[in-house]
Amino acid sequence: MVCSRRVLLRGLGLLAGSMLLGCRQRQTERVAPTAVVLPSATHVRSSSETPGPFEPEMVVVRPGTFQMGEAERAVGDAPLHAVTITRPYGLGVQSVTFEAYDRYCQAVGSSSPGDEGWGRGQRPVIHVDWNAAVSYCRWLSEQAGLSDCFQGKGKAITCDFSQPGYRLPSEAEWEYAARGGHLAQDTRFAGSDDLAAVGWYADSSDGTTQPVGLLAANALGIYDLCGNVWEWCWDKYLWDYYPQSPSEDPVGPDRGQENRYLGGWERVRRGGAFNEAAASCAVGYRSFDGQAYSAFASGFRVARTLSEDEVD
Repeated sequence: MVCSRRVLLRGLGLLAGSMLLGCRQRQTERVAPTAVVLPSATHVRSSSETPGPFEPEMVVVRPGTFQMGEAERAVGDAPLHAVTITRPYGLGVQSVTFEAYDRYCQAVGSSSPGDEGWGRGQRPVIHVDWNAAVSYCRWLSEQAGLSDCFQGKGKAITCDFSQPGYRLPSEAEWEYAARGGHLAQDTRFAGSDDLAAVGWYADSSDGTTQPVGLLAANALGIYDLCGNVWEWCWDKYLWDYYPQSPSEDPVGPDRGQENRYLGGWERVRRGGAFNEAAASCAVGYRSFDGQAYSAFASGFRVARTLSEDEVD
């Protein structure tokens, strides 16, 4: 379906030269496919007349029903079950980059995470735990003048999904968007059955993260949902959650699995990473880690609930 559609080259700083600025230390001579956005992608309007440099580029994901999970995997990713997303939301076109996260660190006076010597700039930020990702979302909301959707901290933190502030996507929102959302795509990975066309993984990444947006987008115009870095979701992880999950707007169990080493809950990660096999990058594959755990393959992207005015 993607190949039959007319596509438009993106003009928002994604030319090969600017994408690789400051990130050439470990680049190979392989030429990546040109990044594209499908004409059907609808971008979220800025929260102000003059968008700030902090505001992420986001795509509108409209409500709809989809089949969540995987039918042929062990308990944890199964069973395949119908889920309805009832509210529109915005999801970042790209994972949060080092460029964006470094700007945040400078603004709040905190140390920037390491980059493993792979470069910063337009590569996805890594070594960010779940707690730090939430703190970034709260800062974004403050900068944009949006109501904070979080209350509390640590294990006791809650999220009000009716509020317009920036947050992490729910696991269901992440998978719905990866499957094409209201422009549903029946593909194993986000936008294709060929992972190499849409995501960086063990067989294509040269053992490092890669700058965002170099491969093809999915039907919604979202990049790198599969591969490159694992992406944190809001939900606590519970291996047998799916059979008890509500059919509308699930946001994870009230109580999940606790991380006995670092404290806090185990939180869901999705999408696989540059060092993973293709199977771990499938849209229905679930992973998790402690909310205080940071790693060289863990990043995130932001979401927020949208009003009807922002969708039309």
